[in-house]
Amino acid sequence: MYEILIVVVGIFTSFFRRPAYVLCRTDAIAEIINSYELEILTLATLSSLKVSHILQVLNEGDDAPIGCAVSVVNESLSVYLKLQGALNAEAEREKLRKKMEEIRKQQEHLTQIMSASGYQEKVPARIHEENVAKLSSLMQELLSFEQASQHLERDIAAEQESH
Repeated sequence: MYEILIVVVGIFTSFFRRPAYVLCRTDAIAEIINSYELEILTLATLSSLKVSHILQVLNEGDDAPIGCAVSVVNESLSVYLKLQGALNAEAEREKLRKKMEEIRKQQEHLTQIMSASGYQEKVPARIHEENVAKLSSLMQELLSFEQASQHLERDIAAEQESH
């Protein structure tokens, strides 16, 4: 729980007060964010204490506002920070590409381990279950990054249309 708060606050912290949005993919994460909303607003120096307008919890399927940088915290939480014209599209693309590549490598490595000859017989059931859960988590996290990438591409297209 505290890891999530530290990451969220770290993402938001900057010299400018800006609106932020979080996409919670589980009710438990949404409850955590909502219960620490004031602390996040304060520590992240967001632009207002009008909580309902600044730190908004998005639901799966909701589009984040245009002009936001995105950070995927884990498979259950993505954070969007409104950059107000300061979005460096290429840097964001590269960041997302690297994260997706890293997750794919982890996923491939774990899949390779799990498909090795004798894995089922040699590995205790508890370890196998942990590996299955980790693989599922990696797949969900990859999906989150793909959604973030699509969001970025929509932002870029919208920006180009406005010019």
